[in-house]
Amino acid sequence: MVTWILMLMTALRLTEPGPEVDWSSTYEDTANGIAAAAHADPLPGGEEFTGALLTVQAWQESRFKPTEVHDHGAGHGEWGVHLETSRDIEGCKTVEDLEDPARGAVCALRLMHTSFRICKQHPVVERLAWFAFGSSGCEHRLDLSRYRVGLAKKLIADHPLSQSLTSR
Repeated sequence: MVTWILMLMTALRLTEPGPEVDWSSTYEDTANGIAAAAHADPLPGGEEFTGALLTVQAWQESRFKPTEVHDHGAGHGEWGVHLETSRDIEGCKTVEDLEDPARGAVCALRLMHTSFRICKQHPVVERLAWFAFGSSGCEHRLDLSRYRVGLAKKLIADHPLSQSLTSR
């Protein structure tokens, strides 16, 4: 799965051509973190969907930069997790936790599970709304949720995990 996640990361990176970024050496750590988190605790939709959604979220929030700071200092790491939102989650209490690709992926995924649970009355494409809006309900940022879940589904359709496993 790590190879597939790296392929998704590359596909997203190719949408913004330009010079190589100075944090590209961390991409493999990010892919490993995403793959491990998706395997250990998949969202409804399975491991492949979870891996793709974590990849999209990291791309949209940080362009895969582990030390990215978001929302005027409130959000940290590749997934833009706010310390205020993650403070009650074991292993997600410090900036260092959120900036570590493996721990950051787990923190983001735990919050995605919360978002999917809180927004369960919405269609799947809108269940990321709570996470996307900073834990303030499911009626805001539905557009962002739709876009990110839709992009994850498009990546899966364009680059199926099963195809990447057989092409090695």
